Amino acid sequence: MAKKHKLVPGECLRCLARSRGLTPGKIWDHPENADLRANRKGPDDVRPPDKVFIPEVEPGDTDAASEKKNSFKIRATYCIAVRLVYESTDDNPEDDTFTLKSDDGAYKQEKKLTDDQDKNDQYLDLHFTDALSDRKYTLTVQRSANTEPEALFDKVPYEQLAALSPTAKNVDKSD
Repeated sequence: MAKKHKLVPGECLRCLARSRGLTPGKIWDHPENADLRANRKGPDDVRPPDKVFIPEVEPGDTDAASEKKNSFKIRATYCIAVRLVYESTDDNPEDDTFTLKSDDGAYKQEKKLTDDQDKNDQYLDLHFTDALSDRKYTLTVQRSANTEPEALFDKVPYEQLAALSPTAKNVDKSD
């Protein structure tokens, strides 16, 4: 059922879309979200308490050869949402690069953020998609190109991270 949804801490547009069988673009580009697009740079900038219109999933047909055998592997993937309290003492903000990696090296996502995009907001909300529940994760931040990355947390099991983000949902993804 199509409806408006108010994002809560721990949710992001990508995670919301995946949990409903949609793409982030399907939600972002919907005409009902024109005001949202006018106020945010892109789907990754949508954050609580933004309201987004979530359209219904549209059924579709695909032509395929019926003589061939097809197999699909379904893998459960998860979103990880991390909220950091941020205190900037820098008058010249630089880009910080946050990297979330799995302990086995199979997963790595980077997010680049500029310090103090909103002077009144003391939080940084990071949203990572396609995480696997059977891994441990390390989050690092590199504050400038001239510094070494520093660990914000190290080898934390997904279950502990998921407990910090109660709105994270399991979604199926075909390989």
